[in-house]
Amino acid sequence: MDKTNPAAPGRSRWLPSLPVLLSTTALAISISTAAWVFVRSGPPSRSKYDFSSPEAALRSDLTMTRDGDFDAIRAYYRDFNRAVASEVLKSLHIEGVREYKGAKLLYLSFTERGEPVRECRFYVKDAESGLWGEDRKMRNRLKDAEVANAVVRWERE
Repeated sequence: MDKTNPAAPGRSRWLPSLPVLLSTTALAISISTAAWVFVRSGPPSRSKYDFSSPEAALRSDLTMTRDGDFDAIRAYYRDFNRAVASEVLKSLHIEGVREYKGAKLLYLSFTERGEPVRECRFYVKDAESGLWGEDRKMRNRLKDAEVANAVVRWERE
C-alpha cells in the first residue's frame, strides 16, 4: 500500500480536507451567531423611550436612570448634544486663564444654538490620575470677592 499516494486503495479522498471543512464550518457558525445576537438585541439605542414632549422626556430620562440603561443614556446624550458640541467646538475661544487655589479658571467665548456666550469654567487636576476635569461646584464656593466679580463682569460683558 502506497502511503504517499492519496488515491491509494483503502484511503478516503476527503480525509485530507476534513480540517479545512471543520474550520470553515466553525467560522460560519460563529459569524452567524454574532449576527443573530446583534440583530436580536440591536445596537444600543434610546428607541424604546419617548422624547416627544418635555414631560415624556423627563419620564424617559428617569426610567433610563432607574433601570441603569446606560447604552440608551449614552445614545440619547450623543444624539441630543452632537450639533451643539460641534458648534461650540468650531466657535470656541479661550480668552484667558487664571490660577485660583490650585485650579485653572478659563475665560471662554463661543456660540451655542446660534447665541454668543461668555462663560468662566473652573478646571482642577486630580492628584491620583493627573487628569484635568471641570469642577462645577467651585464657582458656588468662591470666597474671593475679586475673583467672583471678575467672573461676573466677564460673563455679563
